[in-house]
This record gives sequence, C-alpha cells and structure tokens, in this order.
Amino acid sequence: MIMHYTTRDRNALAVHSDMIGAHALGVRNILCLRGDPPSVGGYNDVVGVWDISAVGLMRFLKLLNEGADWTGKPISGQADFFIGAACDPNVEPLEPQLRLMRRKAEAGAHFFMSQNVFDEKLLERFLHKAQRLGLPIIMGVLPLHNSRHAEFLHTQVPGMRLPDAVRERMRRAGEDGGPKEGQAMARDFIALCREKCAGIYLVPSFGRFDLVAELVAEIKS
Repeated sequence: MIMHYTTRDRNALAVHSDMIGAHALGVRNILCLRGDPPSVGGYNDVVGVWDISAVGLMRFLKLLNEGADWTGKPISGQADFFIGAACDPNVEPLEPQLRLMRRKAEAGAHFFMSQNVFDEKLLERFLHKAQRLGLPIIMGVLPLHNSRHAEFLHTQVPGMRLPDAVRERMRRAGEDGGPKEGQAMARDFIALCREKCAGIYLVPSFGRFDLVAELVAEIKS
C-alpha cells in the first residue's frame, strides 16, 4: 500500500502530526504530492495554501528516518519511511522535469511514480534520461474505454496528454469496441514497461474497475 499525501492546506505542524500518526499505524510507503490548486476542482475563489512543498515533505521524512524532528533535533527512535515522488513524462520541454526529479532524489526520494502515459515515444525518451538518476520508476497505465473518455482526459485533466493516433484509434473503435481497443493499448504499454520500468500501477476510471481487474488477472497469469 502506498499512501498518497498532498501538502496543500496543511501547515508544518499538521504535516508532522499526520506523518507520525501514519507511522504509528504501520504506513511506510508515502507518495509526496503538492496537490492541485482548488481552481482545478472548480473552486475559483478559493486560495490554496502551501506551507510545505512536496520536496519539503521528502526532506522531513528523510529527517524522521535519520532520527530527527522537523527542526533537526534528535528524537527517540528512527522512522523507516519509503519515500515516493511524482514525475511527469508528458511535459515539454522535459529538462525542467528532470531537474525537479533530481531535486526530489536529493531530498530523499526512494522511488518515482509517473503520471499516466499514452505515448510510447515520450515514454522511451523519458526513461532514457530519467533512469540516469538510479531510482526505480513505476509507470501509470490507465485503460481507456471509449472516445469520450480519451477526449475528456486530453482536454480536461491537467497533466494528461493523449497523442492524436491514440485518440483516433478510440474514435474508430466506436462505443462498443472502445473497451476492447483500450485494453489492447494498455497491454502494449504494460509489455513495454515490463522491459524498461521497475513496475506499473493501473488506474481505474469512471467506475470501470472491471477493465483493471481483467488486466490484473492477465498479468498474474
């Protein structure tokens, strides 16, 4: 289990309390996230507050692992968090993303989890450069289920970028053939990631847990 934790709207004391509580409950894997601005959810008049960045959270978890608190003072015992960081292979240009990944690695990250990727060329370009950091990368795979799904992700979801060829394949598949075509593309990506990545995570969408369950069964077999 990997706990996804955003630092938005939490001050340093709240983050400290949450992390100590998570450790007490046996949570060890933490994916450190900044969190989207409230405007992404339609709350245009709400201001997001970031007392601590995602990188700051990684530094804090690293301190806890070393037996120190937020201020660097020694505490009784050491934590053993496995610190995760997000990355986005879809951005252009890629170099600022790689610099941010290096900062996260230096702050204490042990592994990366990527945004969902649909472009094989972008994936290969990203991995060629990002793997130089020497940390495992877990790629996100999201099975598409129809053309409307693909267009929504491409136009409405920040960080999502679907190539024209992928969207055209879903259009040609039609409503009835959409799930089958989406599964086929997901299988191709899983096969590519199996050779090049530390692992994958599957993302169900709009209640279509059946598509992910089918892929999990295939991978297990």
